[in-house]
Amino acid sequence: MRTLATLALKEDGAAHDVTSKYSATKTAGTLTLQAQEDMTLAGSIILPFFYPSPPCHITFFCQDGTKLKAHTDFASIQSHDSVFLLSRERPCLNVIQILSGIATLTARYVEKIRHSQARLLDTRKTIPAMRYLSKYATALSGGLNHRHHLKDSLFIKDNHILASGGDLDRLLTSMAKKIKGHKAHAPPWHSIIVECDRLEQVATALRHEISYILLDNMTPAMLNQSVRHIRGRAVAEASGGVTLDNISDIATTGVDYISLSAITLQAPAVNISARWEAR
Repeated sequence: MRTLATLALKEDGAAHDVTSKYSATKTAGTLTLQAQEDMTLAGSIILPFFYPSPPCHITFFCQDGTKLKAHTDFASIQSHDSVFLLSRERPCLNVIQILSGIATLTARYVEKIRHSQARLLDTRKTIPAMRYLSKYATALSGGLNHRHHLKDSLFIKDNHILASGGDLDRLLTSMAKKIKGHKAHAPPWHSIIVECDRLEQVATALRHEISYILLDNMTPAMLNQSVRHIRGRAVAEASGGVTLDNISDIATTGVDYISLSAITLQAPAVNISARWEAR
């Protein structure tokens, strides 16, 4: 978080805010942060990295994960240096608005599948340098974190299959031999995830005793068939083409998880304001 705040302040030129320098006549002031729409708050934990003590004192009125109504104050920052307050306002709000947007959209998706056994997963499709905070935001609203980075698990996707010759059966056979030969450093076979977009691939993955199968871009009918074929022998995750309109139908197919990138990559930033007042 410290690195992100430092980069954001440098990008915005906070140390060279000529407008605040020449217009801020009050030496001491308070910035009050307020939700301008109904939202789930996320990212307020980054405030101390934008507004350290000294010269600032932060008061939190609620915690991340709180569902706020429009026009609700959630934090205030006091300082004897109003130039310092004003010069850091925009990059700080940018981060909180983005993360609160992620948490707010995640909450909408989670509510859509609450009637089912399925759980919502995020993905590695995130804003660069904001992955950990983005996944933090999804978790605040009931989403589950999938892989944070590439070393978390061995995940065979369509391009891996194509790059190895296009034959999933042959690839899994070859990988099993390689992993067996490098037991000390290779991931356990039961932790491997295989992406399947056809029923034949699902059957192949099950023959190789793969315990986690990602069902990619399948229709609800195909998902139903795949879940029946899996019959509890593997974890079933649905992904691809998931929207607020169809996620409820996908959840009723019996999959264990549903993953989508929209919550971390396409969530609209919420509207938050910062109001300065003299102390």
